[in-house]
Amino acid sequence: MVATMIIDDVINDLVAFAKRHHIIIKFLKMPSGMRSLAFIKQKFIIINTNCPESQLPFKIAHELGHVLLESDDRIFHSKSMDNRFSSEGTANDVALHLLIKFYLDECEEYNLNSVQPIMEQLHIAPKFLAKVQRITKECLTH
Repeated sequence: MVATMIIDDVINDLVAFAKRHHIIIKFLKMPSGMRSLAFIKQKFIIINTNCPESQLPFKIAHELGHVLLESDDRIFHSKSMDNRFSSEGTANDVALHLLIKFYLDECEEYNLNSVQPIMEQLHIAPKFLAKVQRITKECLTH
């Protein structure tokens, strides 16, 4: 139940963030396996909701990453987000930053000794463990 509340809160935070940046998000139940889409110039995102709810935050944040990285009002820039990475990889980096920030905002307190709760509750793939640890530490120390 707590995990579902956090997922809902993070989704709400992502949608509010999109609105503040004049990005429109449309949620549609499309055929299984059909990917979510980001129309960068139009600042318009379509999220396929035909998946477990726990996957939605990463999908939303990832598509936001595409729009934010390509728009004129870029708000994300870090050493890990440069030309060496593909647009998919860079969108994943933005997604992780957004998800972790909003997750930590929803938690009353968080122990940095383990990022497993973040990864499990937000359905973040194990391949991102090192990045999640680094970003979580950055968020908690700034």
